[in-house]
Amino acid sequence: MFDGDRACNLCGKALSEKETVFGKSLIGYSYVFCDRCFRERKDDVKRLLSDEKS
Repeated sequence: MFDGDRACNLCGKALSEKETVFGKSLIGYSYVFCDRCFRERKDDVKRLLSDEKS
């Protein structure tokens, strides 16, 4: 089970177990996103998970 931070990595919103979407980047970092950011900020999510630099 994931024991890390329970805040969205994009907006910083505190998350409950039900509204959490997990992602793992290509180099192995784990990220968590709220449902809203995962649906509405897809480009930002892809950038984080592909380990691109802004």
